[in-house]
Amino acid sequence: MSTSKYRNRDAMRQANDIYLDTMRPFIIHHLKKVPGETVETLIAKTLTDEQKDKFWAILDKEDNIEAAIDFNYFPLIVRDNWIIEQNNRQYGFGHWFDWDMTVQNMLWLIKDARNACEHRGTKDLDFEFVRINLFLIADVLGKINRPNQQHEVETIRNKLDDIKERLAEAKERLEEMEAENAEYKQSLSETQKRLTDAESQNSKYEKDTAELSKQVDEKENRIKKLLKQQKEAKAQNEKSKKDVAEVKKRLEKSEAAQTDYKQRLETIAKELKATEKAARTSEENLKTTSNQLKEAVDEWMASLEGLTATPKLFTIATIGSQEIQKMFPAFEIDSAVRILDRRGTDKGNYLSRLLDQKQPTIIYVQSENKIHQLLDLVGPKKAAVIGKHNEQTSETEATEILKKLENRELIAAVSNTTFSELQTSDCVEHFVFCHLVPNVDEFFKRCQPAFASEKDSYLHLIYGSKQKIKELMERYPKDELLRKLYQKIRTLIPIGKLINFEDLHSELCKENELDMAKLGFETGLVIFEELGLLKKSGGTIKRLGDVRTELNKSKTYCIGAELRKEIENSPSFQYEHSIEQIWEKMLEVLNVDSKQILRGSSIHQANFRYSSN
Repeated sequence: MSTSKYRNRDAMRQANDIYLDTMRPFIIHHLKKVPGETVETLIAKTLTDEQKDKFWAILDKEDNIEAAIDFNYFPLIVRDNWIIEQNNRQYGFGHWFDWDMTVQNMLWLIKDARNACEHRGTKDLDFEFVRINLFLIADVLGKINRPNQQHEVETIRNKLDDIKERLAEAKERLEEMEAENAEYKQSLSETQKRLTDAESQNSKYEKDTAELSKQVDEKENRIKKLLKQQKEAKAQNEKSKKDVAEVKKRLEKSEAAQTDYKQRLETIAKELKATEKAARTSEENLKTTSNQLKEAVDEWMASLEGLTATPKLFTIATIGSQEIQKMFPAFEIDSAVRILDRRGTDKGNYLSRLLDQKQPTIIYVQSENKIHQLLDLVGPKKAAVIGKHNEQTSETEATEILKKLENRELIAAVSNTTFSELQTSDCVEHFVFCHLVPNVDEFFKRCQPAFASEKDSYLHLIYGSKQKIKELMERYPKDELLRKLYQKIRTLIPIGKLINFEDLHSELCKENELDMAKLGFETGLVIFEELGLLKKSGGTIKRLGDVRTELNKSKTYCIGAELRKEIENSPSFQYEHSIEQIWEKMLEVLNVDSKQILRGSSIHQANFRYSSN
């Protein structure tokens, strides 16, 4: 550890250098993904006129875009390129950071701290102030997946925490302060003024520190919650092991039954030979014996088919989170069609594991744009063997896709419209619904081929759960509520005045008629900032003025309006009702008798379970 008089300032500068060298290529890498735009143009759009002139001057001189990106540009670039729409696709930094708006606040705090570090003085920087900013820098480097640089900054912070060295340095600083005490007495009035300014600045830092401490506490609570979930998952895993043991027993019984059926078939074959001899005198006896043989063969083939289907059913049933293992009809009931309730699961992981089974699959999504997003989500290797189907796909092309599915040239097809050419699902085993279907008739039409198939079929519901849909509705308020929110802000913040974020929220919560969740409040501020009505800086908000503009000029508002429209136009039973209720409605709408779907002796058991529910 350095013994420099300005040890804290030196540690801050080392961390800032690592942060600067890492963020420059990260920003350039992600801006290059935007088609039809150059990195230089995207960056210049975010800068002030003075910054823009400096940026182009350095770029012309050095011919190196990394050298031209100043430390202070980072939060501007990330904020103004949070969402970029090109060719009906979204780019920008929002996807990378999972729409976590706190990342933008962290970038502003890091910038402000760096500027404070560069203002030289006769004293070293405050230790806690430096330590917190080193924590912020390490956290951001972790979020952009740079573990080596994150470790370097954490090492600097850990060295700064060395207590013995802090005590030695504190003693040295005390001796220096005593030597300088005479000089300070001569400028007491000036020092008092500087102290007042420092106390004001320290108050701001204390607020920022309290906010960061709160975030740390929230993360610790989240870790505790994850540990609890892990413990529950282990318990669930033990239950799954017991279920596997039961399935193995059933397999052993099925194999024994298969052996018994083979022996019976051999016996019946011998009886058939004897019957053929007797048929010379009795044609009626021959017909009776032949029917007995056919029943025995059918019984043996049914047992063989059940033996083959059981492992596949077990594999399908265990895909997805252990917390969302719901299936109807139940595992122990022999059914040709099953609904798998995976609403709210991780779509990327679930689809990847399902496609690994290499069984013919139809995946229904919301729009043409969602088709491209899904192909990006599963990766290029799987995307190469997935057919694309939309409203422009001809009947001939659609038939060719189904033929390739049947021949195993494709493992799946993704579509934003109903596969009208698919009369039955004899070549398709899995029907996956990634999003809500706005039209209830279309939803049942997409499910119908599963009930007309001779193969076992599975309907996978992996769209949002009721809880996630509720959170989306709270995150994106309606137009009327947004306008009411801005009217309240106008009464509380004069033009040009700054107000603390939490203070504003507290004041708005006092208004009984403004019934808005905190998620919606935060989204509203983002929309107003995109419309040029507000400006956020760190934890404060400044009202810029009243500009006549429409809400749809905000990208965030358009995203929320589209999501609300999808949810409001979709039948509520798709996400509010249980899979048992959805199953009952399917049988009613498609005019299907449960005896056509539930096979053998299990039909009575299934009807009993269903009626008892």
